[in-house]
Amino acid sequence: MGIKKRLMLGIGAAVLVCVLGLALPALLDVIEPSATSDTQPAPNAAPSSAEIPEADATGLLAVTAYASEWKETVLQPGVSIVLNEYSPAQSDVPGFPFIISVPEHSTDINADGIRIDVDAGTIITWNPPDYTARKRGKTYILSSGETIYWSPLDGQGEAIPRCEMTVTGYTSEEEAYTQKIVISQTEDYKYNAELTNN
Repeated sequence: MGIKKRLMLGIGAAVLVCVLGLALPALLDVIEPSATSDTQPAPNAAPSSAEIPEADATGLLAVTAYASEWKETVLQPGVSIVLNEYSPAQSDVPGFPFIISVPEHSTDINADGIRIDVDAGTIITWNPPDYTARKRGKTYILSSGETIYWSPLDGQGEAIPRCEMTVTGYTSEEEAYTQKIVISQTEDYKYNAELTNN
């Protein structure tokens, strides 16, 4: 073999070694992802029920809403969730459901005297055994664990862009705790819900 051919083969082998040296680590990452990637949460994933902190001992009520794909989610102050889609013409339920509960460790809130007020839309109940949708207007008194539905339509059947829902818990004699949920329409006509800090 001539010197020229040996030189060409040597250069070719060197180039091949360099290319493999650069590409091999990337190929190994694709074939065998690092062990830590299994423990990383998916981007924008909703928290699992194990990650949702329990309502604290100050007497705050637990407000449960339904995020995408009917995932039960306890609202947390300052955290906005996208509610499961609702269509008056196509949904089986009469509005966006919310469950208001007195935490088990709270002893100072009357579990039979929780008041819901909305500044827009309508509160609806839809309970067994008959599952008849009953419009309750803008104020309703419920018991702990009861589900209410918020209809996002005004009197003309138009979608309401924003609603403030106020949840008030009472002691045996007077108002004890008030929480506010802001429900707002997004640009793609879905709705967000957020428990505010006031």
